[in-house]
Amino acid sequence: MFRRLLRGLRIGGSRSRAGRDLVSIERDEIAGFLGVEHGLPQMDWGAVDLWISRREPDQQGQAALRRAAAAAWLDEVRDSLKEDHRRWRHEWVEGLGPMESDRAVRIARGTDGAIATVTKALSRMRGPVPIPPFAVVALGSSDAYYSFISHFYPEEGEWGTSGGVYINDGPDSFPLIALPTNLKWALEQTIAHELTHHALHGMGLPLWIEEGITQMMEERVTGVANFKLDREMIQRHRDRWLDGGLELYLSGVAFGSAEEDTQELAYHLSQLVVRGLLAKDAESFFAFARACRSGAAEAMERHLGANAEELVERALNARE
Repeated sequence: MFRRLLRGLRIGGSRSRAGRDLVSIERDEIAGFLGVEHGLPQMDWGAVDLWISRREPDQQGQAALRRAAAAAWLDEVRDSLKEDHRRWRHEWVEGLGPMESDRAVRIARGTDGAIATVTKALSRMRGPVPIPPFAVVALGSSDAYYSFISHFYPEEGEWGTSGGVYINDGPDSFPLIALPTNLKWALEQTIAHELTHHALHGMGLPLWIEEGITQMMEERVTGVANFKLDREMIQRHRDRWLDGGLELYLSGVAFGSAEEDTQELAYHLSQLVVRGLLAKDAESFFAFARACRSGAAEAMERHLGANAEELVERALNARE
């Protein structure tokens, strides 16, 4: 009962609109769209979208109703979890986080701060448009986290471990960031990383470029510089990528790989390449990012003067 009374409260000291200023619907209105997987409710967003289109003809109203459906769904998720979790609604965020040690409050504050920082930092790529609303689903245990995100992955396959994930299945769903709160990864760092994916969604950036930007935004938001580069790391990169492995990296497969240190090296290489491009000519990089909506390969050749393979090879061979 106590958890139900917390529904819609404003937490974290945010200046955002309180929950009462946002559109709400009763949970029984979405009950028919929910199915239970691994003990947690999951939404059939295709059915929700059909329901919304019949109920609300206006596009802006549809977006508000879709968010209201997401809010009701997260209330259901909260009440299905074994540990006590708290819900919040801020201007841009539908939030869910553990009550233990005030982690929900910390995450709410951190998310609001990250939104302000990321919006400003990416304005030369994204323009002045606000970051669209999204959900933060911060779960108190790894078991709950993997049970929740398993819905969004194929049943067959092998995946690397994850400290957080950004999920966006398109305009008929509601974008969300999911993360466990009991692991060694800093919560603020993970939120900044996944929020940057959300901010860049739809721009058409190659994943290997986007991952470099997300890691730089981690440092911008947290104020902690983690990037290190030495001869040993350069040699590891050359051994891994320049001998037939570059396609694995450029295709994006390496970022989800469970094989040895492939995932670690892929993320590091992206930051190495993007840092180098920004240091060389930031304006050209921003122009490239803005032009990717019309085709990343053409934008790369026009604004960066090379194709993907050449850019990566240049970055690695420049470090003698």
